[in-house]
Amino acid sequence: MTDAAGAPSTEDYADYCRTQAGLLAGQIETMREDVDELLADVEAETAAVREELDRAQTESPTGPTSPDAGRNPEADVEAIEAKQETIRKKQATMEAYRDLADGYADLAERLLDDECDASEALTDVVRFETAHDAAACFDRTTLAETVADAAEDEQGK
Repeated sequence: MTDAAGAPSTEDYADYCRTQAGLLAGQIETMREDVDELLADVEAETAAVREELDRAQTESPTGPTSPDAGRNPEADVEAIEAKQETIRKKQATMEAYRDLADGYADLAERLLDDECDASEALTDVVRFETAHDAAACFDRTTLAETVADAAEDEQGK
């Protein structure tokens, strides 16, 4: 869809936006799997702590001691709380990524619906990425970073 000179077209920028949205969706899915695993760990550890506390309340001082008698319930609770905090942070990141992915998808549609030229499309994508700090969400270089690097190179000449 590039023009005769090989420059990207508005459609290319819309495709870029859809690709970015898809990459974010993949990252969200990976985070969701991590959160699900952490939630299962928290549930299992919480059940183990409850069981240990119940057992400690029902055992007599002279009765048999459980194999977990040396466990520190406070440390177990702290570990659970740390995992819960990690879950909260991942969920917040997932929400931010979801919003960014939705923004990219909306921008792709808008670029095509508004029938803007390629230069305007590039400007819109760079503004969007800059306004939403998109670079922080990707391991690869965004258009905004590429444009900024090119501008720095031009100034350095």
